[in-house]
Amino acid sequence: MKKVLFLVLIISTSVSASTETKKLMRNVLESYLELLPQIYGEKDKTKLKKGLVKLQDSFEKAGHNKMLKRANFSPSVKIIKNTFDEIDNSIDGNYDWARYRAKKVVSTCISCHSQLPNTLYPKVKTKYSKLIKKHVNTNFERGQLAYMLRDYKSAIGYLEKEMSSKKQNQEEITKTILKIYLVNLNDPKGAKKFLFKIQNLAGLDKQAMRAAKVWYESINTKSSEKDNLSIAIKKNLMPIEKEITSSYIHENDVNIFKMQSKLNNFAVRNPRSEKMPEVLYWLGLIENRSDTVYLSSLGDMYLKECVNNYSKSKYAKKCFKAYEDSISFSFSGSAGMSIPKEVKAELQKLRNKIQ
Repeated sequence: MKKVLFLVLIISTSVSASTETKKLMRNVLESYLELLPQIYGEKDKTKLKKGLVKLQDSFEKAGHNKMLKRANFSPSVKIIKNTFDEIDNSIDGNYDWARYRAKKVVSTCISCHSQLPNTLYPKVKTKYSKLIKKHVNTNFERGQLAYMLRDYKSAIGYLEKEMSSKKQNQEEITKTILKIYLVNLNDPKGAKKFLFKIQNLAGLDKQAMRAAKVWYESINTKSSEKDNLSIAIKKNLMPIEKEITSSYIHENDVNIFKMQSKLNNFAVRNPRSEKMPEVLYWLGLIENRSDTVYLSSLGDMYLKECVNNYSKSKYAKKCFKAYEDSISFSFSGSAGMSIPKEVKAELQKLRNKIQ
């Protein structure tokens, strides 16, 4: 009887936390969508500043929510805060850049929303589709906003239209749709049907065609859900650990996306698990594999979260090494390596935690 009562308490607490989070994030969403006219059309600095203050205030309130303080969500929260700082620092001197950065808030929201299982968090119920169609001009950006709203069917539809228009990189759009099917929908059969279909798409460039063929042949539609996390990591990630950070071999993409889905779902359901340092390590490597417009990488944030929160774990050293390598790569160039002293100081601080 005690076990039953305990289970009921846990479920009710989770539902309450989920409801509170949804309410707070709804306010963030509404504040962001109110900014659409300034981000995509009008050029009124006063209105943009006012809207950004409201958005930042909504996000600050949401950021205090317990769920968003979890190790897998807090990196996205930190990225958003960094983005607000970048916008504040540029809005007077470089207004167009500030608008561009405001657009890219969506990308971080996607990374956070993508971690939520469909069974617990269906698509956002919203009447904003007309607003999006009115103010957002390209199907690519409409697809990104639908992706943020977890409306994956609409996101795929918009992105497929954009791919046919040939205005965006067709390979990247194909990869994004593949990611939606595998990471967000957990639907390898749907992914395979999509890849088969687009191989016959008129006007698909050779690079996208080659990638689609490789991805199609890489997908195994048999379910591996029975594999626990440790077995799945050993089978799918450990053999390609070096390749995750050193190359963009298309053969690896399918397994990486499927594992990203598994890691995300595990983290949401088991935030206090002793496996969290390992989860953060792999998520850090996977996120750093993606191209990003952010001055702060989400993958780096995962790796730092691992070191800061789990410094005694054996994975803390691996996280630090991966973060150090990422930083070294970021600041290397034709003139050699030039890491700012502030970044060197941060590296030393993190290094001290694991010694």
